[in-house]
Amino acid sequence: MVELAHASERINVDGAQVGTWSARLAGDDVKLSGRCPACRHETNAVVALQAAGLESAASDTPEELTVSVACLCRRAHPDRPDDGPAGCGRFWSLLLRIQPDAVTVSPANDRELDDASDAWREATTSQATSVRSAAEKWLAGITALYGLFGLASVGIARDSVAALPLSGRIAVGSAAAVAVCLAGWAVIDAYRAAYGWPVVTAVHDNDELRAWYAGRRAVGIRAARQLGAAVRKAAASLAALVIVVGLLWFVPPAPASEPLLQISRVDDSMVCGTVVTSRSPASLRLRRPGGETVVVPAGDIVAVKPVRSCPG
Repeated sequence: MVELAHASERINVDGAQVGTWSARLAGDDVKLSGRCPACRHETNAVVALQAAGLESAASDTPEELTVSVACLCRRAHPDRPDDGPAGCGRFWSLLLRIQPDAVTVSPANDRELDDASDAWREATTSQATSVRSAAEKWLAGITALYGLFGLASVGIARDSVAALPLSGRIAVGSAAAVAVCLAGWAVIDAYRAAYGWPVVTAVHDNDELRAWYAGRRAVGIRAARQLGAAVRKAAASLAALVIVVGLLWFVPPAPASEPLLQISRVDDSMVCGTVVTSRSPASLRLRRPGGETVVVPAGDIVAVKPVRSCPG
């Protein structure tokens, strides 16, 4: 007897073909077993009710769910690719009625859900590969986020900022923070547009399946919007960095504070103030914080030291 040749194609099934199938709920999966309607060999399937993927929708009330099942029998079939999955290649849709204590199987009666159930089967089958692939790409995005701190520090030397008046320092700090935040936001939006955002999705009934499939088909539109937002935020970040550089270049530095000296005299008294021009080379003139000018002869000076503030 010649085995049925392998062919990857959808087939229609009736009640007689799936009437002997058994199903049971096992955690977040439904385990099915029965004979393939095409090759009539024993096969089984595991339908995942939850998947890790890239951006979709979720809910949580088990009812009727249309699922796509593929033949995975262990018998040899001519023309089956060496690197392909087991089975004769045929796949079909079933309607599961999921209850906490039982799962019943019947032919699916909603042709509009065939594509959605096929897409869900492919998503749950390849979820590990897709999530790991996206994770590898997101590593570069995380590295880029850390690199933004280095970008923000270009031209924002500490000495340059410290020389500005208080208002200038506040303006530079605020503009730099805005630049970093916008740049980080732009990187996240760009990577979401390119690779998606990892999420865990639950599909327990046909309404949730429709919602998930609608979200999947809208991925292109959502990615285009995210990419546009990323470009706008990157441009705004660049503008904020230009403002930072402009502030550093054009805001006049704060006036330098005059150094304070504290002089100890031979009579153990002290004089503190800023040095002013002296009319005699043998004396020092200090202006005290209150404005009074004191002349200290050189012969009266025991020690001189700079201080940050004069004693009250």
